[in-house]
Amino acid sequence: FKDHKIEVETDEDIREGKLILEKHKEVIFQEDIKNCKITSERQLFGRRKYVIDCPTLKTKDLEDRCYTIKIEIKDAVLRGYDCKWKRRRTKYMAASFEDHKIVVKGIDEEIANGNITIRRGFEKIFEENLKNCNITVENETSPLYKRRYIIDCSALDIEELEGCYTIEIKTENNTFRGIECV
Repeated sequence: FKDHKIEVETDEDIREGKLILEKHKEVIFQEDIKNCKITSERQLFGRRKYVIDCPTLKTKDLEDRCYTIKIEIKDAVLRGYDCKWKRRRTKYMAASFEDHKIVVKGIDEEIANGNITIRRGFEKIFEENLKNCNITVENETSPLYKRRYIIDCSALDIEELEGCYTIEIKTENNTFRGIECV
């Protein structure tokens, strides 16, 4: 998978073939390659690199997992495998524990649908979908990164915490990470 297209390298001529995408042996997409835009460039040893762009396949809508990519040609089935993961960036945020709640700021996107994780070292000690926590927003009219979010997850007992913790909030596009010691 590359830039919402599929890239294949082979010494076979695939232009008359059929492109098939499988997830756990279940076919989730198939299309005759001649119905797709296809470009090719010569590689070493008689191989060609093809870039297949099927308007009917939205690779960005595929869920994050691994897929078998098959191309059926006249006398063979070519098979490849690729995994698609969203590339998240990690950004820094300020995080603290106040009044049994978690306070974060410096986040430049909406967090309401995100996930919060607290780790000590590599050990995950708490994880929750933020939908299940109460979030109070201070400076609500300010730009996102100036807002202060007070997160109250009833499932988390901050009293019990001792030492230094990494607090992570994963949003759709990024992971925000802060460190707090108690």
